[in-house]
Amino acid sequence: CGMAGYVLSSDALRLVMNDIQDAVTDPALPVYEIDEQLSVLSGRIEGSLYDELVKMTTYYKQLYANVPKGETSEKFPADKVKHLIAEYGSKVKDESERAGFVALTTPLVDTAEPY
Repeated sequence: CGMAGYVLSSDALRLVMNDIQDAVTDPALPVYEIDEQLSVLSGRIEGSLYDELVKMTTYYKQLYANVPKGETSEKFPADKVKHLIAEYGSKVKDESERAGFVALTTPLVDTAEPY
């Protein structure tokens, strides 16, 4: 069996596919994807909103790191991320500021959407 020009044994291919499956089903995946989008917003969005979002991701990173995989049913509250952003955006009175806020936070909201 070959992948991109490399010949892999069926055992090696099975191991790789298991690793991919583990990665995409890891409950911490949304935390790290959202954290990645959040990292570019430091200093670019309201500090209290940023701090609240960082507090959430930090809590869940620690939770998932300290609990063996599959032993927690607590899911990352991606809907809360979207809610906090929408709530803050609705409080911005100036239209141009709101448009800028939406433009900055759209990648973060889009990342939270599937979760």
